[in-house]
Amino acid sequence: MKKPLISIIVPVYNAAEYLERCVNSLLNQTFGDFELLLVNDGSKDNSLEMCRDYASRDNRVRVLDKPNGGVSSARNLALDNAKGEWVMFVDSDDWVELNMLELCMPYVDTTDLVYMGWVAHRSNGRIEPKKVSDATTPNKLLKDLLRRRTKLAIWSTLIRRSIFEQYNIRFDSTYNYAEDWLVLLRVVCHAERVKTIPISYVYHYNLLNESNCTNNMTIQKYACNLRLCRDILPELRGRHLKSLHDSRLVMIREMALEFGFKETCEYLIENYDQLGFYTLWDVFSANFSLTKKGVLYDFWHYCNKRGLRK
Repeated sequence: MKKPLISIIVPVYNAAEYLERCVNSLLNQTFGDFELLLVNDGSKDNSLEMCRDYASRDNRVRVLDKPNGGVSSARNLALDNAKGEWVMFVDSDDWVELNMLELCMPYVDTTDLVYMGWVAHRSNGRIEPKKVSDATTPNKLLKDLLRRRTKLAIWSTLIRRSIFEQYNIRFDSTYNYAEDWLVLLRVVCHAERVKTIPISYVYHYNLLNESNCTNNMTIQKYACNLRLCRDILPELRGRHLKSLHDSRLVMIREMALEFGFKETCEYLIENYDQLGFYTLWDVFSANFSLTKKGVLYDFWHYCNKRGLRK
């Protein structure tokens, strides 16, 4: 059987409520040369039975079943089994426009990545179209991503699969948040050509699901973002280090606003070995109040003692 042009990867965990809308929006695409990999990640509802039913009715559907291990391990299993020249990731509680793949087709011979707009569906009923970066080069897209000026997510993006294989890019299961940010940044670092379609609005991101991790931020999730700044360093090859610095300051500031200055500093100190390269001057640069002298002195003393001051 001829290999499909595209492998669409959908991790599935207890997604029975949303799966029909998601899968139907994919199987009814106006461009049909794809395989759909449904990865059941140890669901406790009837998601697996639904996946198998789709496979019995459409030979483009392949079901991979595994014990629960998280979204990263599910995506990695699919990448290991994908046959397409291109890959695309879709979350099981989201859905897409029927012309999403067709929209990408004019660019598959001239690019390594097609990066598209999206629509946020919020629990208060608001529907917000979200355009993305208009970058025409990987360098500009990377800069916009690092400065958090565009969508930081792997979905709504068509990626040449050879990038994953050539550079051994996989999802890190030790992340419990922002795991796809790191993968997207690594992919863009190694892409030679990109195509962005800023106002395409083809991907519908479901924020109606209150269990969605982006709706419940914790200090540990912010810390995952900071760890990402450390882990992407080897891939940057000297590019956009100022953008990376700006990004981590934004994250530290957001942590402090939500969880308090003292708690943020104490967390940075306690987890320095895991987060890496954070100094007293990062805290100063983030425009925090200097009146909390006790906490600042503790942070300064810690940084000075370990030679971490810049």
